[in-house]
Amino acid sequence: MPPIMWTQKKSLEEPGTDIGGPPLGIMSDIPFDKVEVDILPGESMTLYTDGSFEAPNAEGVQFSIERVRKQVAKSASDIQVTGNDIISQVQQHIVGCDQEDDMCLVILWLS
Repeated sequence: MPPIMWTQKKSLEEPGTDIGGPPLGIMSDIPFDKVEVDILPGESMTLYTDGSFEAPNAEGVQFSIERVRKQVAKSASDIQVTGNDIISQVQQHIVGCDQEDDMCLVILWLS
């Protein structure tokens, strides 16, 4: 899963979409390709686990990566708002359901 970057161009980018591999920690001694990116002033990078966007509601509908992307774009100028809103929306989406997977969200921002 590539990170979601909010750029100085006021657009979303997902560096590394062309590189795939198994999830981290599933198997040991597996080599991974890497992607290096520069984060410029005013840009952010959102990293997340699949449990965040694959979280199903009572009807079995997943939260979706598209909803994460939309929230990153909506509140890109304030990463605390972005993070809190994503967490709140996922919690509302799965209300009444058991959490099926781990969820981790990390947002980096360069001032």
